[in-house]
Amino acid sequence: MNPPEAARTDPLTGLDNRRALEEAFPLVLREARSLGKPHPPEGGLRAHVPGQEG
Repeated sequence: MNPPEAARTDPLTGLDNRRALEEAFPLVLREARSLGKPHPPEGGLRAHVPGQEG
């Protein structure tokens, strides 16, 4: 794995990390806007975690 790729992935799991998300998000957002997809809610995105209320 080359250094730039290593900086974007978790060494234990090999999954993308926050840096990869920060690099990809503007591109994905631009694509969504060009396709007329809705924007995220004003308060941001929320994930549902089973067993937690909110």
